[in-house]
Amino acid sequence: MFRHSPENGKHLRELREQLGQDSRDSLQLLNNLRDNPICSLNLDEASRSITVVWKQYATKTQLRYIHESLLTLICEHGICKILAATTTGVFCPASKSTSLTSLWPVFR
Repeated sequence: MFRHSPENGKHLRELREQLGQDSRDSLQLLNNLRDNPICSLNLDEASRSITVVWKQYATKTQLRYIHESLLTLICEHGICKILAATTTGVFCPASKSTSLTSLWPVFR
């Protein structure tokens, strides 16, 4: 099984600092990863899955924070399935589009 990089803690701290100085939505994301204006997460330990419902587009920093948090959950709980849904039809505006793989940290 992959092991999550120990540098993830550092990345998350840096992202939290950035989000703490960002928008109201970012503050709500920091206060409640499971249910906020950007997404909702449901961890089902019985089926070892996470469901992500995207409610609106995320900024690059918000998306990175959510993804790094998901990686932590995946490693901590042995998650083997992720279901994601976009309910608004808008995930990321074209002007801010970025390769999602560039946002994921390195596994060792």
